Amino acid sequence: MNIPTLPTNAPFSEEQRAWLNGYLASFLPSILSSAASGGATIAEEAVSSSGGGQAVTVAFGSQTGNSEGLAKKLVKKLTASGHSPSLVDMADLSVEGLKEITNLFIITSTYGDGEAPDNAEDFHSTLLASEEKLENVNYSVLALGDSEYPDFCQCGIEIDAKLTELGATRVSPRIDCDVEFDDEFIAWSELLIAQLAQVS
Repeated sequence: MNIPTLPTNAPFSEEQRAWLNGYLASFLPSILSSAASGGATIAEEAVSSSGGGQAVTVAFGSQTGNSEGLAKKLVKKLTASGHSPSLVDMADLSVEGLKEITNLFIITSTYGDGEAPDNAEDFHSTLLASEEKLENVNYSVLALGDSEYPDFCQCGIEIDAKLTELGATRVSPRIDCDVEFDDEFIAWSELLIAQLAQVS
């Protein structure tokens, strides 16, 4: 089992990165054990006890279907945790429309030589050129890629960096996934749900 860790270029100090890596690692055994047994996860129990839920936009950029599949899984997890998620193809996502979104969770792959997948190409290019202020947006990015290629997870990295530049708040660190991504997805999604529970 691969323990997910923050990328070395994540915008945190060494001390912060070490703490966050430990935090993720501490959650993973309980998450995987609970998921395997069909029981409620720590994050789901936290939301259940809080009794609140939030509107969440789950957007995917997908070339082969992996990101879309994970986005659908995340929508199910969020719904089961008492939230109100909307699944959005990044082809239908606009930078202007982000100003109406409070919680934005993006799952995107990288295609070819560091390029955005076809359905995310317009959003990606428009976002990178944008100067919109997005202080209202809470977000996180799960980036899918293949470490055999030099521009590993480049699309997700660029979206993550630009959203921060425009004033959006990163509610959990970006996680960069290689071709085996199930464990990383579980850890990332559970951390998101736990974060939502704190503000519900």
